[in-house]
Amino acid sequence: MKINDDLKRRIGSILFTIGAIVGMTLAIIAIWGDLEASLFATAMVADEPMRSLRCPVMITAEETGIVRASVSNKSERTVTRSVRTNISLGFVTLMQEDSDLITLAPGETRQLSWEVTEADSVWGRLVLLRVHLLRSGLLPSQSSACGIMTVNVTGFTGNQIVAMMFFIALTGIGVGGWLWRTSHPIANDQVIRRFWRMVLLGTLVLATLIVGLAGVWIVGVILILATIIVLLSLFAAAAHSH
Repeated sequence: MKINDDLKRRIGSILFTIGAIVGMTLAIIAIWGDLEASLFATAMVADEPMRSLRCPVMITAEETGIVRASVSNKSERTVTRSVRTNISLGFVTLMQEDSDLITLAPGETRQLSWEVTEADSVWGRLVLLRVHLLRSGLLPSQSSACGIMTVNVTGFTGNQIVAMMFFIALTGIGVGGWLWRTSHPIANDQVIRRFWRMVLLGTLVLATLIVGLAGVWIVGVILILATIIVLLSLFAAAAHSH
């Protein structure tokens, strides 16, 4: 029984560690991209964020990524909205700017889309994009940006890689934590404390990942710092136990 418990403990620790590393890596990729994008093409100030902007977290070298957004007319009259889009062209200071005029009937919503590729990436790593919707009458101006990581991988799309990394993170943390806990049929105070630290760490990693994928990079940065603090406490507890 002791050998089986030792084996479960080791497998659980390995799975949990892999899940946490993969989850935090994906979260940092998503948050880093949007953090860099927040500083891109900021010459125009908007009244509010454009919450409809949707960007892939990453694209591969052979892939064309699609960025989407919707523009709505919530007024009672027909309006014409001006949309300005900036996309990086290999350098932070070099960008493509497109302008479009969209006429919307009362209550109408129009879907917009833009294509990006690895050739648009800055430093060969990030495609930066900003969409600015100019003010029209009483309708406020809106602006949002996103960063898309480019990866030199073949055989998969960026969305497939993100899905696989998310699955590894969720499974590794969940199954690994469960195996580690069940490998201690009789738990003392030290085991219980370490287990709850693992639960806290796993929760923080998954929360950071979800927030990063949702594009809320400011909250993501705070969660990354909290995760580092919990991780250091785990290392300190492990060193003390030895």
